[in-house]
Amino acid sequence: MNRIILFCITALFMSLSLNAQKWEKEGHKWYSVPSYYINDDELCVLKLTASHPCNTGKEPFTSFLKKFNKDRNFRKSRCMTTEYSIIIPSAEAISTIIDIFEEKGGFPIRGFAKKKGYDKEYDFTSYDYGFWHYIDRDYIVYSSGFTNGLNIILLFQRLDGQWYCTDTYPCQIIMKELKGK
Repeated sequence: MNRIILFCITALFMSLSLNAQKWEKEGHKWYSVPSYYINDDELCVLKLTASHPCNTGKEPFTSFLKKFNKDRNFRKSRCMTTEYSIIIPSAEAISTIIDIFEEKGGFPIRGFAKKKGYDKEYDFTSYDYGFWHYIDRDYIVYSSGFTNGLNIILLFQRLDGQWYCTDTYPCQIIMKELKGK
């Protein structure tokens, strides 16, 4: 019985190892998910097909995102809170946080990973990054991390056919600026 269990565990680890090697060989990294990322110089961020659930309806997410990235007034008009907004209590606060994020160089928001430096002593490569999570029909989450400490999580929600930024979790840099305003 012990041999059978040992054999099963060994087979499982071999399978996981082969999958990891295949993943690495094909060039997939934590920052390189082809369906969610684009080149740094492009403004529209998601490579999602027109038939993807978030791109259906009267306002596709990719169309909303282009406007959200380009136009500050549009961004301000698309901030609101809902019953799911648990971190920031008001649309005005969300809008102000997004303005501070923009002032600090956080826009346009996009999926990316950009190498920022390499530390030989610790064998460590640092990246600025942006991720898209939970891409669903009516709900999408964006998170970024910059080596300068400018980090944010934005929650987007489709309400009555239109997309809005309904909550955010800002970094300490943004919170200090917010308290000063």
